[in-house]
Amino acid sequence: MVAERQHLVFSRDQQYCKTRFKEKDVSLAVLTVVFCSGILSILIATGFWVFINPFPITKAGYTPLSSPDASSIYNSFKNKFPPIKTEENTCSKRIIGYYSGTSDSEITINQVSKLTHAIFAFVQLTFDGTLVFRNKNRFMALRNIAKTENSTVKFMFSIGGPGHSQNFSPVVRNQEKKRRFIKSIFSFLEEHKLDGVDIFWKWPHLADKHAYSQFLLELNEILKTRKDYILSILVPPQGIGFASGFKMNEIVENVDFINIFAMDYYGPWASGWGNPTGPISPIYGGSERREQWNVDNTAAIYSCETMRSSKFNIVIPFFARLWNNVGKPIDFPGKEVYRNVTLIDGKAVGEVYMPRRSALQKGYNLSSYNYDDLSETAFIYNSTTKEYLTFEVKRSIAAKLDYVQNMNLGGVWIWQMDMDDESDKLLDTVVFDDGFCSTKKSKEYDCSMF
Repeated sequence: MVAERQHLVFSRDQQYCKTRFKEKDVSLAVLTVVFCSGILSILIATGFWVFINPFPITKAGYTPLSSPDASSIYNSFKNKFPPIKTEENTCSKRIIGYYSGTSDSEITINQVSKLTHAIFAFVQLTFDGTLVFRNKNRFMALRNIAKTENSTVKFMFSIGGPGHSQNFSPVVRNQEKKRRFIKSIFSFLEEHKLDGVDIFWKWPHLADKHAYSQFLLELNEILKTRKDYILSILVPPQGIGFASGFKMNEIVENVDFINIFAMDYYGPWASGWGNPTGPISPIYGGSERREQWNVDNTAAIYSCETMRSSKFNIVIPFFARLWNNVGKPIDFPGKEVYRNVTLIDGKAVGEVYMPRRSALQKGYNLSSYNYDDLSETAFIYNSTTKEYLTFEVKRSIAAKLDYVQNMNLGGVWIWQMDMDDESDKLLDTVVFDDGFCSTKKSKEYDCSMF
C-alpha cells in the first residue's frame, strides 16, 4: 500500500508538471528551479560542514568530544581525512630552547633568534583533562618576541614537567577525559596562535604504554588535519628502567620530533645514588655499573629501534651541578671526573640545578676547569672545600653538536634557556658548523648490539 501511494503521489506530481508546462507557464518553472536549487545548496552546505567539522558548534560553544554525536563525528573525521604527511628533512638541524614559566630572567630577541623552536614550560594538566595556565605574563613576553613579523622561530607550549605529570595516566586511559584533553590542546593552540605542543610526561609506566601511544595517534591526527601543528614528546634515558611505557615504533610515526632526556645520570640525589660524582650528560663512558649511562648508548638504542635517528634531539643542560663532601676519585684508572661522595644520613648534599649566573655570583670560576675527554665534560674540584662542580663549556657543547651531525640526529634541546649567564655565553656557542644543515655524517650506529 505504501508503494502504491508513493506511486500515485509521484504520478500526480508528474501529471501536474506536464499540465503546467503544457500551459507554458515559463515564469513559474523558472521560480521553481531557483527555489529548488536554493534548498539543494543549503542542504549540500550543511552536509559538507557536518562532514568536515569534528567539533560541532552548539549554543554553549564546542560540543564536548565525550558526547555520542561528537564521538561519532570525530571517528568519521579521522577516517575520511588522514593526517597531513610531511617529508622528513634530515638536513635541517633543530635548536630547541625551553623557557621556564617561573623564572624572572629577561627574555631577549638575541636569545630567541638563535633558536628554531622556543617552548614555554609549563602549562599544567588537571585530573579531568583540562589545562591550567599560570604565569601568563611570562608566556606573553616570550610569545611577543617569538611571533614578531620577521621571526622564523616556531613557538610551542609544553604540558606537564617534572613533578607535574601525575594526571597524564588517568586522563589518557579514560576516553572522555582524553577527548577533553585533546580538545583543550587544540583550543589553546588556536586561541594563542601557537605552532605546536610538547608533551613532557615523566614517565609513563608499562600499564600506560598502549593508552599513551593511542593518545598521541589521535592527537596528531587532529593537529595535522586542522592545521599542520607540531607535536613533540620527551623520552627517558635508556638503561635505567624508565623506558617501559613507550611504543617507540608507533610513537615515532605520530610525532614531529622527540627530545631525549639524556641527562641526570649523576647528581647529588637524596639517596645512595648521589655517590659518586659524575657528568650531567656524558656522551660516552660511565662509572662502574653505569658504563652505559650516557648519551651515545641512549641515542643508539632509540635510533636502532626506530631507524629514524633524525627525529631525535639530545639535550644540552645549561645549568651547573654541585656536590659537597667530595673526596678522592673512585678506583677507576683515569677517572678523575668520578669521585667518592660522603653521604649524610644516606643522602648526598649539593645543588642539583644551579643557574650559571648563580655559580658566578657564588665565586666559582667557570673559565678554569678540568676536562674529561671520554665523557666530554668540564668539572672543578676543590680539595680544600671538598666541593665538586660540573657544567657545560664551549668544548663540550661543540662535541655534542659534532655528535648530532656525525650520527644524523635531529638536533639539540636546551634545558633551560633561563639558566645561562647574563651574557648568554653558552647559547652563543650552540651553532652548527654548516648552519642548520649538515653533511658531516661519518659514523653509523652498530645496531647488531641491541
